[in-house]
Amino acid sequence: MEKRTNEDEADWSDVDAVMAALQDPSDAGLEALARLVDLDRFLTFWATEVLVGHWDGYTGDRNNYNFYREPDGKFVFIPWGTDDTFHLKDDPNPFDNISNPPPSVLALTAIPNRLYKIPEWRANYAERLKEILETAWDEDALLSSVDEMAAIVKEHALSVEKAKAAADTERVRKFILKRRGEILADLRPEPPNWPDPDYGAAAPDGVESFELRFETTWGSNGSVDPLAEGTVYELDEEGEWVAANWGEAGATAGPASPQEEGDIGVKDAGIFTVMGLYPDGAIRGVTFWIPVDRVAAGAELFIGVDADVGGVIWTIPAEGVNPEGFIPVTAGSIELAEAGTEPGAAIAGRIHASFEDAPQPSHRDQMETDSATEESFTVELHFETAWGSKDSLNPAQVGMVTYLVVDGHEAEITEEDLAHIGIIAGDASPEEAGILPGIADPVSITYIVFEDYGSLEGATFVLSKKRLTSGAVLSVVNGELGGGHWTIPDWASTPDGFLPLTTGWLEIIEADTTPGAPISIRFSGRFGDAPLPTTVPEPIAETADIGLVINEVAAKGDPLDWFEIYNSTDQHISLANFSVADDLTDIGKRVAFPTNLTIAPGQYIQVEVDSDNWAGFKLGGDEELGIWTSEGVPVDSVDWDEGDAGEEVSYSRLPDGTGEFHSVVPTPGYENEHHH
Repeated sequence: MEKRTNEDEADWSDVDAVMAALQDPSDAGLEALARLVDLDRFLTFWATEVLVGHWDGYTGDRNNYNFYREPDGKFVFIPWGTDDTFHLKDDPNPFDNISNPPPSVLALTAIPNRLYKIPEWRANYAERLKEILETAWDEDALLSSVDEMAAIVKEHALSVEKAKAAADTERVRKFILKRRGEILADLRPEPPNWPDPDYGAAAPDGVESFELRFETTWGSNGSVDPLAEGTVYELDEEGEWVAANWGEAGATAGPASPQEEGDIGVKDAGIFTVMGLYPDGAIRGVTFWIPVDRVAAGAELFIGVDADVGGVIWTIPAEGVNPEGFIPVTAGSIELAEAGTEPGAAIAGRIHASFEDAPQPSHRDQMETDSATEESFTVELHFETAWGSKDSLNPAQVGMVTYLVVDGHEAEITEEDLAHIGIIAGDASPEEAGILPGIADPVSITYIVFEDYGSLEGATFVLSKKRLTSGAVLSVVNGELGGGHWTIPDWASTPDGFLPLTTGWLEIIEADTTPGAPISIRFSGRFGDAPLPTTVPEPIAETADIGLVINEVAAKGDPLDWFEIYNSTDQHISLANFSVADDLTDIGKRVAFPTNLTIAPGQYIQVEVDSDNWAGFKLGGDEELGIWTSEGVPVDSVDWDEGDAGEEVSYSRLPDGTGEFHSVVPTPGYENEHHH
């Protein structure tokens, strides 16, 4: 705890009194707590944190809170850090080993945990929660606020972030709409029990492997307080490395003692240990040993592969002195980013440990071969997913594979297989965008197989967002599609093998970039060397003669550049099915027309373009302009030279729709005239 007022005063007696009251399990302890903390106001604070899903606050994560005490008054809590609210976490604090908490309560910290164990206070909490639902939780007002903020984000967010922002808006809306019913159902017929932490002998039950980063110094294994040595980092649910609280986790490294060398059977060994203090008072840790002469920056060693490398998981029970409950590390690795064997030398690295019987790779389907290390292989794949699924916290539960053929052999896909396969789609990361450089607004679609033994295997496809439309057919040959097949071993976080997509096509049966919109795709291609010819589905036509033409162009428009489109047919045409660009060869520059733009039979439409509006481009004096269908088939184009569309003139068809282009007086929205 850190003082924010009266910092120079050494008096912590009131805080010490609260701690003493919490440690006294008797009625007297509860009475003392009530004299020190305003428990009635705390009920409101507690219930509100739970109601809005503030899992990262005081009651859920021992985080993001302030408290204050008026002179001679009681302590009250002040809300803080509510930047990650309106959703729930399955495991708000992984250090407490409580997963899937009830939706109506969080009681990981001392005060709510103490009160919730008392029937009277549990009932008081439930009533306060219901009271806030009735008096303060106004769904209409909340949804109105969400819509107002979403409109601001939609207007000002970077284009690459808009889809993610829209998906997050929908998440908040769903939380608000379901929260009342979810809580009331959880409180009936009575408030739920708060689960007790579940700790195994050497590790939490159900945990078979983990990955940790650590920093320490060589020789720290001789410390009398190893929990105070070094820093330990764990991956949180957002995929970020987070440091454990000081004193609750430690890391040590140094030469093995003669007794340790005898225990592990390795001479001249270095010992690396990462440990943590658990709420039940036990200390649990993992210890690795490797030869001292292998301790160097860049070293990467694997249990079962490198000689004299091993590891064990252990527990020192509360009140105990010596480790017990040893479990051997059956598969794992230690990677040293920084290392030296001089006393005090900096040590930094990563440990991955599996401590159940490590299953061997099983043949789930043909994609589970070691294909990423082969020279090449062919795949035909049919799959379904949804736009925005890339943000899923559990990709294995997203999407479905309906057909898979590898090197001509069809794979049987069972229900068990589907539980280990994920298909995700969304905006491409910078690394993914590098697969197909030069493509504007890239998106990625990834097929992932989650192996039983911890590794990942899959394929990633990259294309332009404006080409992710129903009916489009993209090919590698045309530069519209890129991709690769990769594998990530269980001990790593980045791919160790990558086979580029060398030929193939992607047929988009159904697709939309609205959050949650269904995506259905057929793919056929070859990964790796020696590409073979691939039959690409026939486009709808070699040219598209549909009566939609570019009729007039103004490269010096006032205030914006513009062009005119003419519909010579007797039917309405939705321009959402077409794209436009000021480059006839660069596919990456094509942008889709606004979705609400329709042109009636015989109608002329003036379309303004600018670098800052939907088009993203202006028209130059020596320029070109083209229109394509969503499948990439050319519809119409025009190319003009400097002066053709200069000041106060336009470059126009005479006669409309069919004639050659001439420089005339602009007539946007009307029939072109022969006035030069």
